[in-house]
Amino acid sequence: IHVALLVVVATVFFTAAGLALSRWALASCPKLVQWLLSPLLGLSVWTGATVGVFHYLPFNRVTVILLGGSAIVVSLYVVWRNRLSGLYLMRSVAPLFAASAALALLPLTMITPSLNRGGLFFAIPIFDHMKVALVDTIFRHGLPPVSPFYAIDGHPAALNYYYGWHVVAAMLRVVPGVSGLAAEAALTYFTAFA
Repeated sequence: IHVALLVVVATVFFTAAGLALSRWALASCPKLVQWLLSPLLGLSVWTGATVGVFHYLPFNRVTVILLGGSAIVVSLYVVWRNRLSGLYLMRSVAPLFAASAALALLPLTMITPSLNRGGLFFAIPIFDHMKVALVDTIFRHGLPPVSPFYAIDGHPAALNYYYGWHVVAAMLRVVPGVSGLAAEAALTYFTAFA
């Protein structure tokens, strides 16, 4: 249930943020293309912007909500100023979004644990997603992240790893307070969708 709710939140948020960006950056493209690229554009720009911002701001529920709310307000303003025939476009885009959403379920099934004969089993691809520890360490310590696996003499060590995607997963975790695995599974689904 948590994963499904996070998927809806991520899809609405990144699509809304990306729609405003696509109206500006892809103004010469057809409106349908702008809609279809919105989720990916929203995720990409949000990740790039917030990784830098959270090196200076505290990583907590308040700052994540304030930044996210600001992004939505700006996006709604830009979309409102450009006033398109949004309902017509939504009817055109809805079948393509639905098909993408259905296809994005395939990678999610590969990382979802299954119950069999009283035991919990993980598929091989889950081991890449055992990086939930990265999501949890960002959730607990903020940025720059410390390594969840290595500490020299018990002191936190800097993380030498690309962690932008994990920061977004930690943001999904911090707002509703779900587990790192639920946040990472939801972002995996959204990434496949986008």
